[in-house]
Amino acid sequence: MNDIERVRALRDAGQITPEEAERLIGVLTELDETPEGVTVEAPNPDAPVGTTDATASGAGATAADRVRSAAREAAEASPVDLAPAGTRWCTIELTAADLSVVADDVDEPVVEGDDEQKLRVTQTDDGVRVTSERGWSVDRWLGRSTSLSVHVRVPRAWGVALDLKAGDADVAGVPYVRGRMLAGDLSVRDAVAVDLSKAAGDLSVAFRPTQGRHRIAAKAGDVDVRFLPGSDANVEASVSMGDLHAPGFEVDDRMVGAQARGRVGAGSARVEVRLTAGDLSLRAPAKEG
Repeated sequence: MNDIERVRALRDAGQITPEEAERLIGVLTELDETPEGVTVEAPNPDAPVGTTDATASGAGATAADRVRSAAREAAEASPVDLAPAGTRWCTIELTAADLSVVADDVDEPVVEGDDEQKLRVTQTDDGVRVTSERGWSVDRWLGRSTSLSVHVRVPRAWGVALDLKAGDADVAGVPYVRGRMLAGDLSVRDAVAVDLSKAAGDLSVAFRPTQGRHRIAAKAGDVDVRFLPGSDANVEASVSMGDLHAPGFEVDDRMVGAQARGRVGAGSARVEVRLTAGDLSLRAPAKEG
């Protein structure tokens, strides 16, 4: 029995929820772990539970097109410059772990984790790279019996680049945060610039953009973006399937999904937020006076 079949068996036995199963299957597909000859059934995001593609409405089909379009747009987007030239980066590549990263008064990144995690820290041309010898498995991601924990402290002027497969991550006080995460919840707090992409799970970002371009993209899950005091940005946001809550922004509600745009502060930076399926919240800082 391969991993995807095991996930389905756990779901059918009631040991994990359908949502957990869907998330795991999506991650396994992203990791190219599906053996030859096994077909992964992608869920139809437009059909309510108990319906089939044949009964999906015309509006649902239109929404599906928009979902695919948004996914292609995120995948084909060109990289953005987040930090000044010469910025040092801590690149973190992990498969299944709970990660916390904080900016601290240190000269070089300090990495701590479970002994069994077998973490490696290697020097790179622009900083350091954190990896783990421990490989991926469904059992580890489910975390029913094992909890993996990694804590990283980075210098306050450094950036963090994430490449995470599964787990939960919290990044606090790091000015520049970029990267992607497949499954799990990600929280970024008190950042200056971000370029983030997620496949499944909730995403929370609190940052203070003042110049340049910033991107936040997610396929499935709830996204909360909070602009901290001092932010200056033109904001464009959209959700293909779900609700959009954005007080203070111009919101265009559609039959399926919504778009929003507006300006925070002077509007010097450009912020793009794209969510395929889920609820999106934009929060601007309170106006003085």
